Amino acid sequence: MISEFGGTTYVRDEATGWGYGTGAKNDEEFLDRFASLVCAVDKMGLSGFCYTQFTDVQQEVNGLLRENRTLKVPLEEIRKRNYR
Repeated sequence: MISEFGGTTYVRDEATGWGYGTGAKNDEEFLDRFASLVCAVDKMGLSGFCYTQFTDVQQEVNGLLRENRTLKVPLEEIRKRNYR
């Protein structure tokens, strides 16, 4: 099991912050990066994983959701790309 992986920088609207690497420019790029990370971990044949991070925190914008728990992208789109 991998206990921590992921984190794709994506700032929507007027939010600011920092994150890992070059930030995604739009929803599709954000979702493609998420899918690539999940696919890479899936190929390892592990029993499970914990994606980091679920939400943005203060100035760090690597979450699947914003700090206030509102969606960056539709959850259905995340689900489609989650291979588990």
